[in-house]
Amino acid sequence: MISTSSYKNWKSDKYRVVSISGDRGMGANYKGNCYPKLAPKLGFWRIWHDNIGKIPEKENNLYYIEEYYKQVLSRLDPEEIFRELGEVTLLCYEEPDEFCHRHIVAAWFELFLDVKIKEVGSAEECYKELVQAAYNATPACTTDNSADDATDDNISDLAKTLDAIENAYDSEA
Repeated sequence: MISTSSYKNWKSDKYRVVSISGDRGMGANYKGNCYPKLAPKLGFWRIWHDNIGKIPEKENNLYYIEEYYKQVLSRLDPEEIFRELGEVTLLCYEEPDEFCHRHIVAAWFELFLDVKIKEVGSAEECYKELVQAAYNATPACTTDNSADDATDDNISDLAKTLDAIENAYDSEA
């Protein structure tokens, strides 16, 4: 099973993790395994990053999705990548509810392989807080799963977008 998380939220050493960030997690002081095949290309990442706040967010993110698909995902075989990765959590920087290429990768796997990719890490931390609170009889974090639902919705939207891009990309070839 493959899952996703951010460097900040991932606190468990129960699972194998790999960075899929362009800088291999150096900005988060990550020192573990990396999988550069899924890292964004620096050229389009810079354009996207430089456009934050200058053009509408949706337009900028669509640019990123299209370029990430054309320059990275369209050159890879999802079945092969899924097999190579095995049971692993893919890490990068953004929070679970922020736009991030790990969610594009999750949507890509869902679209092409019909598998479910979950965002993990933060719920585990909340569970630990709840257990600690039960022992201490103090309030703890609460969760209504809205973040999980939002992530599921985002992945579903990304899968639809990737499907449209795939169809357009195929018709160009």
